[in-house]
Amino acid sequence: MMTQAKASKKWCPMARVAIHAGTGGAAANRSVDLEIQKHCMCVGPDCAMWRWSEKYAYTETARQKPHENGMEVEVKVSPPSARLGYCGLAGKPEVQ
Repeated sequence: MMTQAKASKKWCPMARVAIHAGTGGAAANRSVDLEIQKHCMCVGPDCAMWRWSEKYAYTETARQKPHENGMEVEVKVSPPSARLGYCGLAGKPEVQ
């Protein structure tokens, strides 16, 4: 599962770009031409296969602080920042 921002950096096997050659044309989603590939990235929730999770992204920060018995680790968890989702093309991910 990932945020929309992370998904937008993933290549999508379903995306296509039209390539015009003379009177004919074709569609591709990868080539040695990286210009084509950058137009074939995941569009996240704009895709019919995108599925939302009930999970959210959190940020944890930890720091050590003095304690009467030595050092203590203080962990702070930020409020949820982004809802997580996944590509439904391969089914629901197994998350523990």
